Amino acid sequence: MNQLATFISRTAALGLLLAGLAAPAAHAQADLLGQLEMETKKDAPATEIVDATFKSTRLINGHTVETPGEGTLVFLFSHNFGTINQGFSTLFGFDNASVRIALEYGLTDRLEVGLGRSSLDRTVDGFLKYRALRQSTGLHAMPVSVTLFGSAAVVTQSYTDNLDRTLGLRTAYTYQALIARKFSPELSLQVMPTFIHRNLVTRAGENNDVVALGGGGRYKFTKRFSVNAEYHYLLS
Repeated sequence: MNQLATFISRTAALGLLLAGLAAPAAHAQADLLGQLEMETKKDAPATEIVDATFKSTRLINGHTVETPGEGTLVFLFSHNFGTINQGFSTLFGFDNASVRIALEYGLTDRLEVGLGRSSLDRTVDGFLKYRALRQSTGLHAMPVSVTLFGSAAVVTQSYTDNLDRTLGLRTAYTYQALIARKFSPELSLQVMPTFIHRNLVTRAGENNDVVALGGGGRYKFTKRFSVNAEYHYLLS
């Protein structure tokens, strides 16, 4: 019995001795791994934001992933023309042009607010735009830029029909996720999943909810000349 107790005590003492010897080795190994990790991060390229995916907050009529920047106020005066297939009688859509004036302001480098009015149905609109993700290279690379967009528009035009056009029924909402990538200094592409809800529709066959997928891009031929294009395909 005494021999068994002696054996157990010696085994425990040996275990404590080995643990004591292993602790500094484990600590040294952890320090070595930490130093290697720091060296790896030091050697890795720094994270760089890819800027100027587009040169404006607009592609043509639609928004881009860009925002004006903190403290920047933008005044916009834009035209939207009719369809070309109306022919020469409307000068291929020029006679049906609508005008929109707007102010946009960068609350931060990521958050933008805007307010505008269009001659089309005398519509007043406001929007918020937030840069959720920014394309970057280096240690924390991000392949695309993502900007979230939401707006509300109110039709203020007077009507002579018998519909009860309350403020709520005159309102429509638009939500978009703007996803873009700058592939090179010359080429940038963007996709725009879009959802629109209109509280009131007056034409037979129209839906209150509209789902669309937009696409567009910009190709820069020279420092002063580029071609922009955009298209929205209605899914519902």
